[in-house]
Amino acid sequence: MIYYKKNLGNGKHSVTCINTHNHTTESTDSSTVLFDGSGLDGAFGYKCFHSHCQHINVSTLVKFYTEKGIDLKIFGFFSDSNKKTTQDSAPEKMSFETYAEFDLNVNEKIEWVVDGLLARESTSLVIAQPKVGKSELSRDLSASVAKGESFLGFSTKRGPVLLIPLEENRKVMKEKFNNRGLTSSDNNLFIAKTGNRITIVEDLEEAIIKFNPALVIIDTLQRVVGCDDMNDYTKTYNKIMPFNKLARKYGCHILFIHHANKYGNSGQQSVLGSTGLPGSVDMLVYLQKNEDKKRIISTEPRYGEAIPPTVLEYDKSTGRFSLGKQAFQEKIDSVRNDIMDILAKEQTRIFSHKELKDLVGGNAKTFTKGVNQLCEESMIIRTGTGKKNNGFNYQQGQAAPF
Repeated sequence: MIYYKKNLGNGKHSVTCINTHNHTTESTDSSTVLFDGSGLDGAFGYKCFHSHCQHINVSTLVKFYTEKGIDLKIFGFFSDSNKKTTQDSAPEKMSFETYAEFDLNVNEKIEWVVDGLLARESTSLVIAQPKVGKSELSRDLSASVAKGESFLGFSTKRGPVLLIPLEENRKVMKEKFNNRGLTSSDNNLFIAKTGNRITIVEDLEEAIIKFNPALVIIDTLQRVVGCDDMNDYTKTYNKIMPFNKLARKYGCHILFIHHANKYGNSGQQSVLGSTGLPGSVDMLVYLQKNEDKKRIISTEPRYGEAIPPTVLEYDKSTGRFSLGKQAFQEKIDSVRNDIMDILAKEQTRIFSHKELKDLVGGNAKTFTKGVNQLCEESMIIRTGTGKKNNGFNYQQGQAAPF
């Protein structure tokens, strides 16, 4: 009988249960898994779930294999360089150091893949509703890092990029990347061929070792983590942790594309699934469309500077994104234009504050900001004190371009 079947990677080995002759199941497959402790989750041990096998542990297994003459070094944890004991695999006891020791031991500055935005040894989550531009943004990002070009005005450090597009049409991707300026001579972008694999931690670690990427983009998160309940805090948090370990172990940045929920919330409340998701990454990037159908981007970083809600401009001819005006100023500019259009149509008329506000509509705070800016620029003239019986009145100013 073949007892050792194959190495499954990530510290796991497929073996035949040594007590298979006592199994009462009708299945002909008596395989189980042995964990050697070298995997990302640190799992160590052996357990067959058949009721007749509850007494079998690693020690029993070692004795059995020794008697059968099986070379124990076939399992990583039996080799001298990777041997694990129960004591070794236990959590390290908490200890403390002085700040002088801490300062000496932590002597490296944060390294950025995208300056001030995406750091090495960290992870991020891009959240948006369908058709807002998550994948387009990730293509621009991947091309920018692969070519060492700026992204959204932030400088990048050129390096290999691994792109895992599980929901993209490859022909469309090729057309978009060609439009973005990539050619066959660009050898820093590596695109995964698979579109069906759900659990990719083992494959990803192997690829990271091979290509040494600065950036890994996974589109989308739910297809990869394989979590049966995205609302379960513990499950989602534990599914993300192996990727965090990869990012820190190999010094890259791992970015997940993820869907927003259907409720139209903003910030962390917009994330589809458990609150464990935003809490398990270092950077949150939100993409939304406002009432004018303009893309709005904002970020919530654990470190680095946040991008406030800002209009995200897209150039279809180049496939590149850029930051426009802050979203609040964009709304104010719209109010300013409406005010000037109203006053231009009746240049000699004097409008009360209420009349002008009702004609413009919208948010009172935004209206007040727009009016104040126009008055400061002499585009409109304001009279009155704004108090009872002497309210503000407006008319076209001398600086108006009409």
